[in-house]
Amino acid sequence: MGAAEGRDRRRGGPSFTSLDERQVPSQESRRSTIGRPRALTDEQVRIVLSEYARFVAWRKLRSTVKSQRELAREFGVCPATIGLAIRSQGRYKQASPENRAAELAHRHERLRQRRLKGGR
Repeated sequence: MGAAEGRDRRRGGPSFTSLDERQVPSQESRRSTIGRPRALTDEQVRIVLSEYARFVAWRKLRSTVKSQRELAREFGVCPATIGLAIRSQGRYKQASPENRAAELAHRHERLRQRRLKGGR
């Protein structure tokens, strides 16, 4: 039997319809309705698929982006320090090391001015 011939299951003989003559059911009609009920709504499926697309895009970028461990190794600090910088978005109580001397001089000057005015 060739590709154009198939077995007619109803009669047990060959089917003489060609592939072009057969009606191909649409994607919607080929889906089975038998089985377990869906756990996700259409909206949830849309969200899952969009998040997965974001994940795939991130995974492609992964080779060009440094991890927190890599950054910590590069700067000579522990990974927790990198995590703290990320969580605090760079806002610290203390001045950065390169500005520390100028900040301390500025603080000392303010304290000196305050003492001269009669403050604490």
